[in-house]
Amino acid sequence: MNSINPTKLPDENNLKEAIVFFQKIIHDQTPTLLRVAELVLETLRRKGRIFLLGGGSGAKLTERIASEFVSRFKPFTILSPAFALNPESPLFTGLCDRSSPEKLLALQIERFCSIKDFLILFEWEDSPCNFLEAAQTAHRLDIPSIGINVKPNSPLIPLLDQVFELPFTRINRIYEFFHLMGNILEDVVEREFPQELFRDNELVNGWEAALEESRRLQLKHPYPPPEISIVIPTMNRKNYLVQCLDRIFHYAERSFEIILADDSTDGTSDAIHAKYDNTGRVLILHNETRKGVITSCNLGLAAAVGKYVVTLNDDLYVLKGWDSSLVRLVENEPSCGAAAPLLLETNGTIQRMGMVDGHRSRKYPELTPVFGSRGWNARGKTPDQCPESRWVRECECSGLYLLRREVLYEIGGLDTRYRKYFADVDWGLRIRLAGYRILYCPKSVMVHFTLSREERKETDDLFQWDLKIYREKWGIYILDY
Repeated sequence: MNSINPTKLPDENNLKEAIVFFQKIIHDQTPTLLRVAELVLETLRRKGRIFLLGGGSGAKLTERIASEFVSRFKPFTILSPAFALNPESPLFTGLCDRSSPEKLLALQIERFCSIKDFLILFEWEDSPCNFLEAAQTAHRLDIPSIGINVKPNSPLIPLLDQVFELPFTRINRIYEFFHLMGNILEDVVEREFPQELFRDNELVNGWEAALEESRRLQLKHPYPPPEISIVIPTMNRKNYLVQCLDRIFHYAERSFEIILADDSTDGTSDAIHAKYDNTGRVLILHNETRKGVITSCNLGLAAAVGKYVVTLNDDLYVLKGWDSSLVRLVENEPSCGAAAPLLLETNGTIQRMGMVDGHRSRKYPELTPVFGSRGWNARGKTPDQCPESRWVRECECSGLYLLRREVLYEIGGLDTRYRKYFADVDWGLRIRLAGYRILYCPKSVMVHFTLSREERKETDDLFQWDLKIYREKWGIYILDY
């Protein structure tokens, strides 16, 4: 049995000093902690957000406190409760090539914050920049703000609603105070604040409506339950659809069911029923009135019983190994919530290989951009001309996904505020916000028919509408559209 090395034990005097220090903080700083907690709760009740501003030794601490707040709330939310703004991140440092840290901090507050929010400013002597311009911006916009560890002669004082000066100067003691304050605030919020206030009611209600309707349908699924549920929304594209289904049956390596969400008025359901009914694997949800592609897709997703779910367009066809490659990748990577295939044009060039657009979200700073080779840059090249198309790598989103079904039920279905576009991108961001990775799978290959120029013109208004919804919802401010 190994003996404990006495030299490894903490010094008893240091331990006693730390205990006394924390007892003194709790005794002497209770009014400060209570007031900050009260302001935090007031902000959250009015559906505002907490912005933590710090630099130097406080940068990582603000990030830790913000991430702890975020982790207490499920990804079904439209609103994350706390964010860290600091000049220490690599993205921020890169942007400073064109502007000063002071100006960029002020710009973040101007773009991200509103009068409903609450700014907590942590002043540190070793911060690489001062927060005067940031405080001036918050003051000009009437954003409630307090300063902690602000010195009596600081120019910040007239700009802040309240100032709390700490009675100690050692950096490690100040850090310990902030750490304790963060823990107390997080516990207060978790104990006293209802998570339901953060729910995205429109998203949740749309998914729950799909679940309720799917239960009423009482579909006859294959037995035993399939490994993959394939959901295909369609409307008046019978010829494309038949080709799509034929390929799935021909190349299937895993057990599957196909749930067809049909908005057609041209007899598509009857034709598919006549051809595939004897297989027992094609379930048809024929909508009496048009529901639209997003709502129809949600209904199919809600009805799915497979271990994995995948959404396919009716105008694509799969190639050999498409299903096994996706499933193996997700099974072998516990952190992977979804996998995305390689999409080719009909001429064999790359259409999409997972999207890596460096999305940056004002409302969700915790959505760290994924950097790397962007799928759009590969367009027009063949896989042989683009070596990166052959690598498994992380991506931000895709046009198509295979998801674990438990991830689907954690994040919900597609957002019905979209009409056609960006619902898949939105889904990808929600998968990542829930803490899962999306991996691009180069061995899963599909061919997708591109819309003609005339068809694209017809849907341009839908694209612009959905782009507006997407930007407003996520606060995306770097996007090449």
